[in-house]
Amino acid sequence: MARIPVATYRLQFNARFTLQDARKIVPYLRELGISDLYASPLLRARKGSTHGYDVVDTNMINPELGTLDDLTELRGELDRHDMGLLLDIVPNHMAVSHENAWWMSLLENGQNSRFRHYVDIDWRDGKLILPILGQPYGAALEAGEIRLGSDADGFFFTYYETRLPLAAQTYHLLLRQSLDGLDDEAAAAEIRDLVENDSVIANSRFLKDAISRVREQSPAFRSALDAVIERCNADVDTLDALLEAQVFRLAYWRIASETINYRRFFDITDLVGVHVDNPEVFELHNQFIFGLIAEDVVTGLRIDHIDGLRDPVKYLAMLQMRLGDGFHVVVEKILQRGERLPASFRCAGTTGYDFIDAANAVCIDPAGLRKLTDAYRAYTGLTASYEDVVYERKKQAIEQLFAGEMRALGTTLGQLADADRNARDFAPTELL
Repeated sequence: MARIPVATYRLQFNARFTLQDARKIVPYLRELGISDLYASPLLRARKGSTHGYDVVDTNMINPELGTLDDLTELRGELDRHDMGLLLDIVPNHMAVSHENAWWMSLLENGQNSRFRHYVDIDWRDGKLILPILGQPYGAALEAGEIRLGSDADGFFFTYYETRLPLAAQTYHLLLRQSLDGLDDEAAAAEIRDLVENDSVIANSRFLKDAISRVREQSPAFRSALDAVIERCNADVDTLDALLEAQVFRLAYWRIASETINYRRFFDITDLVGVHVDNPEVFELHNQFIFGLIAEDVVTGLRIDHIDGLRDPVKYLAMLQMRLGDGFHVVVEKILQRGERLPASFRCAGTTGYDFIDAANAVCIDPAGLRKLTDAYRAYTGLTASYEDVVYERKKQAIEQLFAGEMRALGTTLGQLADADRNARDFAPTELL
């Protein structure tokens, strides 16, 4: 039988407040009249995350919060006090991070990655744009901020704490140089075989393991490879050429709004949109959560940022088909006054922002609005109505923060218009 929460209490988990800490306060929460614990995201997030919405792995508990055993113990304590566990999950996006295996595969393999259809990237220009640089690309390169390195997991670039893998197809550019003057004939033969074998180059994991093994066995090869990396880092042109051969392109963060070619969470470039409407992605992204629900560890779900999904109606339908219509699901959705949650949303309702807005209004003297408006107009000199200001600022946000998204939308609309003889002569910007 489905559990319907009566009174929830939200806990924000992070390294300073863990699952064990939460277990200790369950009796106190029950005394307050709380029926269900409402937990912030518990899946593995970027290291040091204070909120958990920058998920990097949806198939494990965040180790900074505790273990699966800790979560099971927390659930046991809740059960002893007849309480449930409502869990916040993040289907819309994941963190752009070297800790995210999906993202690293895309950086390394581009459109050949098995995760190509897992995240929302526009590959029409052939490269993934990464607007992460603190200054223009050329200046960052010449300042030595972008460095080449290698370890057991292959070759990579670093930009401060950011790690970026090299495409396996570009390894030969470095390995051939390591053969020059290499006085270990056995090592040289192995590396030569790797470079000249296309099937090996296509298998990046095998290639990396083979290089790592030769490097471990041959001090001469290790020294030769270190020398190649050192020479590359000392030569801006060589580094530039190597970067140009990758499937990603580094860019200045200030041009993100115009050049970005992956869907973000609003304008946050280090959160990438996930194609959770894809059935394969849906299952993989949620399999750990489904397991927790099957074991009765989690008794309800709160869906973060439902409007960010490509198809929220489809997602909720897939979720309820998987869990059963009786399972308690609420969504984070901001409703305007007078707006109702669409009947097509298969869920128990929203997280209550609309109720908070109504409750907040009870505590406010409406007569104060005129005084604030008069003070605002006197200070700014603006005479426009509130509605006009809102409209203009919305347009400003679209133009300044989402120019890249609007351009991509215009291009897509242009492609659709090509099939219509009455629309094909409109420019993409006219179709928006």
